[in-house]
Amino acid sequence: MRRTRLAAAAVATALLAAPSAGGVTAQPVERGITVTGTASVTVVPDRAGFRFGVTTQGSTAAGTLAAAAAAARGLVAAIEGAGVRAADVQTDQVSLAPRFVKGRLAGYTAADAVSVTIRDLGRLAAVIDAAVRAGATEVDGPSFSRSNAGELYRGALASAVADARSKAQAIATAAGASVGLVLEVREGSEAGGAALAAAAPATGPSIEPGTIEIDAAVTVTFAAA
Repeated sequence: MRRTRLAAAAVATALLAAPSAGGVTAQPVERGITVTGTASVTVVPDRAGFRFGVTTQGSTAAGTLAAAAAAARGLVAAIEGAGVRAADVQTDQVSLAPRFVKGRLAGYTAADAVSVTIRDLGRLAAVIDAAVRAGATEVDGPSFSRSNAGELYRGALASAVADARSKAQAIATAAGASVGLVLEVREGSEAGGAALAAAAPATGPSIEPGTIEIDAAVTVTFAAA
């Protein structure tokens, strides 16, 4: 009698554990086409960024910092006098370091630098000349850009998506399929640079803005039917 009960329990357990054949649903396999679309907009820049700096040396830390600050104020005044708005001049660096000679402290070196945005490209040479005359020991630039870069980039993004769809359609046609809805989109971008041409210092710097490229790239996965 005990064996019968055990056998019946084992059968019941097996029936509960076994999946119902009628309850199993096959999951459809989703097919997709993943492509990368790109687009580029070439424009003439309308502003330039520069970094100008001054360096001073002194026997005391406080005196050296004060001298650098005074030199920086003169530099900023000269830059603004050349036509740059005060709002477009920003302090970029203030540093102080000890100076050693043969292992002994000989004084200090201080450096102040400002970042400048020049919106009138016709004044580039004048601004650089004014900065150098005011004692700038560092001139770094230009970095060209567009004031409406965000708007241009969004337009390039739309073109990149269209490029991706065109590529996906070509692949689908070759494979005997059709392009469906967008399943996933990933963004990626990179901005290009511009050429710089400089003339002889005797006549002042001659800077050509050239053109810059605003690039956009997207990776898109389309459903394939």
